[in-house]
Amino acid sequence: MKESSSSQKKGNLRRLVDKLTWIMNANFVDGDFMVTLDYRKDARPGDRMRLKKDARNFLDKLRRKLKKQGKDLQYIHVMEVGERGAMHHHLLLKEMDIKILRECWPYGGIQIDPLWSEGQYRRIAEYFLKYSEKTMRTEAALMTKHWYASRNLIIPEPEKKIIKAGYFKKVIDIPDGYYLDKESVAAGVNEEGFDYFTYTLIQMERKRGRGG
Repeated sequence: MKESSSSQKKGNLRRLVDKLTWIMNANFVDGDFMVTLDYRKDARPGDRMRLKKDARNFLDKLRRKLKKQGKDLQYIHVMEVGERGAMHHHLLLKEMDIKILRECWPYGGIQIDPLWSEGQYRRIAEYFLKYSEKTMRTEAALMTKHWYASRNLIIPEPEKKIIKAGYFKKVIDIPDGYYLDKESVAAGVNEEGFDYFTYTLIQMERKRGRGG
């Protein structure tokens, strides 16, 4: 098969960013956690597949601890293998007691950044996909999907409308109670040769986030 053109690759990546952004926006709010799990040099996995096993063990332990508190584990996870051998796990998690994370990850440091993006997480989706794309290129057997997620997440499905016209105006109508994510605006021609124009509107209630 022919390699995808540069424009196709950009289009594919944009659609992945859109989808992951929708999932993040639908399931997480400001105050939840973006977490990076690091390895000490002496604890780095010699076998790349142990990287995936360590993540699975971490999530299993975390799930059990949260279940005892009557809570469900919700997560989005990507792996990163750096050019110099550094390894990381990047996750989105619901807000929780930080001590629980420490108890579940004995291999190195934990960096926790509370979400604060006015309920809109496109940049975090781009950040996650940057690392997953890199890992999928260099470690194809390790990471077979662009992200891994718990099965209990809401997966939004966009409503699609077919416009029967030879041309459509690229005009953005912003209803009351919404604002435009300016970084989401994109236009061009897809791989089937059809024009597209896409943007995301965010409800003000989401912008206020937790306790708004």
